[in-house]
Amino acid sequence: MIIIAHSADQGLRDSIDYWRNKGLDIDFIPYRIYEINNDLFFEFFSKPYDNQINPKNLKCVVFDTNRSYDEEAYKHMLKKNRVSAFWNRKEAIYSLTKNDYVFLSHKHVGIIAIGKVISDVKNGDYEGEGSELYVDAEYSHKLSDIDNPQCLISYSQIKELIGKSFFHARINKVPYLTKEEVAILIKFIDKSNAK
Repeated sequence: MIIIAHSADQGLRDSIDYWRNKGLDIDFIPYRIYEINNDLFFEFFSKPYDNQINPKNLKCVVFDTNRSYDEEAYKHMLKKNRVSAFWNRKEAIYSLTKNDYVFLSHKHVGIIAIGKVISDVKNGDYEGEGSELYVDAEYSHKLSDIDNPQCLISYSQIKELIGKSFFHARINKVPYLTKEEVAILIKFIDKSNAK
């Protein structure tokens, strides 16, 4: 059975989870209708999906540092206090809006910085004009040694603390995190660093 319904229907999602746990072969494809700048949008979610009714609402996005294609891109972001997307994948930056939280994800390391988006999208000039789009970020947590990336929190720790895992093939990994989930993760990081 496949159920297609609005993403805001938490009761339906709970019922689907209940019947899945009972062994029923059931799948859920959520959709949302939302408005940005007076334009209406309709979207089906890809898996794993996030629960944001409107992607412009405050959220936390786990965002990739582009390590697969450029080993040094994360340094550019941290030195300039920004979150960047590059080349043919640069449009992913539009998943971030002002006041969102962002967790910078460095492949084979984990989360290396946590901050808040403080600007709208801007054009950058990393490795040539038109190659970068970025947002300014105010980092509350980041590497103490920029040349030696260490994990602030691993994906397995995130899974253990809030029960979420991510679709890693995307630059902006889904599902998005809520403000409450961010608070849990930051509390864990601060407690770990205090030891």
